[in-house]
Amino acid sequence: MTTLVSVSVVALFLTGMVAHATTYTGLREVGGNTVQLSVTTDSALGLLSPADITHFRVEIAGPLGHYVLTPANASVSMEQGRLTATQNSLVYDFTDPVGVNYFNFYQNGDPFPQYCLSSSFYCDASPGEAVSIYPLNAMFPSVYSNSETGLVTIATVASTVPEPSALVLMTVGFAFTGLASKRNVRNGVFG
Repeated sequence: MTTLVSVSVVALFLTGMVAHATTYTGLREVGGNTVQLSVTTDSALGLLSPADITHFRVEIAGPLGHYVLTPANASVSMEQGRLTATQNSLVYDFTDPVGVNYFNFYQNGDPFPQYCLSSSFYCDASPGEAVSIYPLNAMFPSVYSNSETGLVTIATVASTVPEPSALVLMTVGFAFTGLASKRNVRNGVFG
C-alpha cells in the first residue's frame, strides 16, 4: 500500500519535470510590410541561441511581395545574442549599438528574403527591425526598416504545449492515487 502511494507521488512529481515547448506569436509592421511571427522554443528562458528555436514561421507580406519562412526553406542566424525569452514574451534588446549583433530569419537561396533584428548596423543603415529581399542579380537590395531603441517585445506567448509523456505520467499518477485511495477505503483505513 505504501509502495503504491510512493509510486503515485513520484509519478506526479515527474510530470512537473518534463520540458514543454513554448510558442510565441507576434504581428509586426516593418516599413509598410506585415511580419507575422510564430517562434517555438524548447522552453529555455533568458538569452536564446538558434539551437533553442525548435520551429518557426515568419510570413512577410507587403511591397516586397509575399514570403513564408519555415525550417523547410529558411534558417536562423545570430551574433551576440540579444533575443531574450521570458515566460510571457520574446524581447529584443536594441540598447547597445556596439559591434555586430543581429537575430535573423532568412530564406535559403535566391531571392533571399529575410526578417532581421539588430541594434547595430547589420540589417540596414540604422539599428532596428528590417525586412529585405536580395535578388541574386541586383546591385542593391530592397530594404524596409523601422528604427528601434530600448527593449522591444516582438512576440508574446501563444500557448504552452505539454509533452505527450507529461500527460501519460500525470494520468498514471492520478490512477495510482485513485487505486490507493480505493484500497484504503476497502480495507477500512481512512487517512
